Amino acid sequence: MKFRTAMPLCRRLEDSDTDTAAKAGSAKSKTLTYITVLTILCALVAALGVAPATAGETVLHSFNPYPRGGKPFAKLCLGPDGKFYGTASNGGVAGAGVVFKLDTTGHETVLYSFTGGADGGGPLAGLTFDSAGNLYGTTASGGGVPHYGGVVYKLDPTGHETVLHSFTYGADGGFPWGGVTFDSAGNLYGTTWSGGPPSGDDPGVVYKVDPLGNFTAVYTFTGFTDGGGSRSNVIFDSAGNLYGTTEYGGQGPCSYFGCGVVFELDPTGHQTVLYSFSGGSDGAQPGTGLIRDAAGNLYGTTAYGGSAGAGVVYQVTPGGSSPTLTQTVHRSFGGPRFGPNHPVPGEPLRKRVEPTLWRTQ
Repeated sequence: MKFRTAMPLCRRLEDSDTDTAAKAGSAKSKTLTYITVLTILCALVAALGVAPATAGETVLHSFNPYPRGGKPFAKLCLGPDGKFYGTASNGGVAGAGVVFKLDTTGHETVLYSFTGGADGGGPLAGLTFDSAGNLYGTTASGGGVPHYGGVVYKLDPTGHETVLHSFTYGADGGFPWGGVTFDSAGNLYGTTWSGGPPSGDDPGVVYKVDPLGNFTAVYTFTGFTDGGGSRSNVIFDSAGNLYGTTEYGGQGPCSYFGCGVVFELDPTGHQTVLYSFSGGSDGAQPGTGLIRDAAGNLYGTTAYGGSAGAGVVYQVTPGGSSPTLTQTVHRSFGGPRFGPNHPVPGEPLRKRVEPTLWRTQ
């Protein structure tokens, strides 16, 4: 951008000096020398201005052979030892996914291999460390028979796994797609994509697991104006308020009860919808989590909507005491016009994103 603005300036200087040379014959040689220097500089600037920016990619690790994990969906976590920690949704000794560690040379160590049974299976979320070096996460399936609604687990530094909660698809929810987040008191919070009465529509819950392993569903979505189907991690502010997104629900005209919401949950469990997506230029189906800046602005992405129907990067700006906040689209992506307002023919939105035991996309 800077080079493009510099090029016209060079041309203006060159034109001015040419006029000066024509008027002052005695200074012609000096002026032409100056013009030549400027011309060379302009050519260099032009060349730099059109040169494409390059960045090199290095593959640190390729997931092969399959017993060491495959199809990692979640972001990496940087451990206190400077190594990378993550999950793979498939692979492992039982094909039910793994927790892995990766050093900076790309050497992988499988820390735990899920069986798909009571210990969980199909982890789609990333990991969270505590101060003692224990890892916490969720699996989207597995757990207690007959529900297989996923688990919240703890993995100690020796690789021993403890199931903190096994979801039943009942009042406690089911299919925890997102990971867990610590509050200031050491409680773990997360969301489930499904389960949770009273609507019977399985819209999911916000849950808490305390340091003793006690589970509480702190909020149950209705699947309507308050949202439903959360697949994201939650975040906290300094006052203990929790923020997250739901993939559907809200007041938008998308199929399956709305286009999704950004919500706040205060420490008493009272929920406020901060923004309800319309499915148009503001986006639809916010399946990812949020980040928050020092001013309290929330940022995230949607999978659909926007000017080309391929999603947006958005900002939700606090509006004082008003529960309805201002939303700003920072980037609208181009791509296939599939999504809540442009569905894949013959395939309902809910059915398309509901996974089976090993379905990972």
